[in-house]
Amino acid sequence: QPTPQRQVKLRDADAYIEVGFQLELWSDNVIAGARNPKIQKQADGHSFAADGIKPLLVPRLADRSMGDVHALGNPHVWFEPFSGHVFAKNIEACLARVAPGKAEVFGKARKEFDKKLDEAVFGKELVEVMGGARLEKLARAGKLDDFLRDNKLKGKPLEEMLGGLMKKARPLKGAKLLSYHQSWPYFESTWGCTFVEQL
Repeated sequence: QPTPQRQVKLRDADAYIEVGFQLELWSDNVIAGARNPKIQKQADGHSFAADGIKPLLVPRLADRSMGDVHALGNPHVWFEPFSGHVFAKNIEACLARVAPGKAEVFGKARKEFDKKLDEAVFGKELVEVMGGARLEKLARAGKLDDFLRDNKLKGKPLEEMLGGLMKKARPLKGAKLLSYHQSWPYFESTWGCTFVEQL
């Protein structure tokens, strides 16, 4: 909620980062109330962390009569782990604009984060062999399983090197699920399940 306390906290902020896709509908009011030029939209200290992520479920028409509809698309982008790379890159850029003297530190930290994220998703062994960017590309194209099954390294099937969340989530492939809220389209696209109905 756009409380006066939040506005006070933001008066001295150097940076303001939001997910975007109109998830933080209260954000404009808080920024305006803070009267801090550093964090206004278009200022160096403002960042939409989700910039560059392709939105899902963008409605052709949206108005208040339709209830909880996001005109810019479904905002729950963090359910796709690869979104973390986009978040990190946008946050790094924002912090580098605010504190250019520390840009190298921010860049190094972002690269370390990217590696940890890739290893968490695919497992350390497979990332060392294939590289996180290539694995992400295959996963996004829906070709990862076939590629790992059909290829080997020194006689060892790449499929046996898969670890991390991708291995743990294998039972979700093809599963039909229910959800309370339409928060899961990015989750579906990564893990191969389908939410057939929202309760």
